[in-house]
Amino acid sequence: MTNAQMEKYLQDLCLQNLNHLASVALIVLDEDTFDIKPTDMGRLMARYCIAFATMKSFAKLTGSEGLSEQLDILSRSYEFSDIQIRTNEKKTLNSLNKSKTSPTIRFPFSGKIKTKESKINCLIQATLGCILVPDFSLLQDINKIFRSGQRLTRCLQEILWLKDCHKSLINAIYINKCFKARIWENSKYVTKQLEGIGQSLSNALVNAGIVNFDKVSEANPRELELITNRHPPFGNQLKEGVKGLPKYNIVIKQIQPVTTNPWKRCTEIEINIQIKNKEDIVKNGTTSQQHTSALIVANADNHILYRRKIMDRNLLEENGFVKKVPVRNSMKGPEIFVNLISFDWVGVDVSTSFTPINHDYSCQPEKALSLPASSLPSKVRHQPDTRPRQAPSKDNTKCLHRCLNKRECSHQCCKVGVKQPQRSGVTRNPRRMQGNGGDGGNGIGQVSAMGQSKNYQEQQKQQQTPIVKGQSSMYQYMDDLKEKLKGFKQTPIKRLKVR
Repeated sequence: MTNAQMEKYLQDLCLQNLNHLASVALIVLDEDTFDIKPTDMGRLMARYCIAFATMKSFAKLTGSEGLSEQLDILSRSYEFSDIQIRTNEKKTLNSLNKSKTSPTIRFPFSGKIKTKESKINCLIQATLGCILVPDFSLLQDINKIFRSGQRLTRCLQEILWLKDCHKSLINAIYINKCFKARIWENSKYVTKQLEGIGQSLSNALVNAGIVNFDKVSEANPRELELITNRHPPFGNQLKEGVKGLPKYNIVIKQIQPVTTNPWKRCTEIEINIQIKNKEDIVKNGTTSQQHTSALIVANADNHILYRRKIMDRNLLEENGFVKKVPVRNSMKGPEIFVNLISFDWVGVDVSTSFTPINHDYSCQPEKALSLPASSLPSKVRHQPDTRPRQAPSKDNTKCLHRCLNKRECSHQCCKVGVKQPQRSGVTRNPRRMQGNGGDGGNGIGQVSAMGQSKNYQEQQKQQQTPIVKGQSSMYQYMDDLKEKLKGFKQTPIKRLKVR
């Protein structure tokens, strides 16, 4: 092979690998200037020495993965390719997966364990669950898994920190912390993290009902020594170690909307984080002041509103940590989730939720109109018109609107009424047609005069009751019924006795 052929081969190999890196968004290639720039994921890959096959699996995360899904992705990493499954190990692994007499793993498999990926996943869960593994070869594999696993979980956490997915980021932080402490995030064996406490002493404390740090601080030192079968001052040292752990307190307050524009309106909340036991941490802190926690604020749509890494030295100040976070409306509900998660310690995390009062849906009116009226706040519901009304006039009559409550109706005519139409005067002609010959003294003329007088009286009575133009006899009948009902007494309400 000549030098030219060798150079062409190497050039094609480099271009092929660069295209592979660009396909996973690890680098950015400029075709005009041939510049190569790494992305944030590419920098993380180089920083934590992650294989390309593993980064491809990390790039396929959708943002809704739970603990079991992320453990499955980690167990398929290229860094664990040297771990193999042996025939004599299958019985022990299957007993850890499913058993009626001994404790099992947290997320069991549906079938039997036959592949190395399922073996790695089972060993990780057994270690985090503080389950005893009797095989020596499996213990060696566990040490290899956790040695590389801390690097993988830290890289996975940093990758999801760059994305806008609340659920996956929370679970990634939990997994990274679990690999460091070798217990689950909700484990009862939290005392295993303290100095001088191993698996056997932690089991004794759990059997005695001491499953968290608060129970240790409330217990008597002599009782702790009796449980662990240790001499004094072991109980005092154990309580001092728990006393030096930070106890976080989160206070959330709501601030009035920032703008009055209904299309840009949002609610602003104020988050105040402080440490309750500042004096104990300054005097004899179990953790250093460099201890870091993650503050994550998210809404119900799995979108992150605010994220930040906070050290304990920032919280030891007089006012602690105060941050104002603007909150926009979400599609699934107004609830806001605030999480303060430690990167190193299990059992000190604080998670809370907050629902703003009178949460405004007006920034998305097309969605608010589709909601039922009972679920909307009072700002969005239809309110009666409170404009000043004119005083009703005696010359006005009732309108024809069929409103149930005319006093609270928004129609102006229901409260004021309608003006009467001007009616022309009725022409009276007292002299009617008389008998033939025009004789006014005969009997026929007298009868016709009496009929005219009766008709005239009926016309006068009709003129006294004004009738609105277009009003039918049905409405008159209904008005008469309403007038009659006003004279009846209200029906008393019967109270039923509940047995």
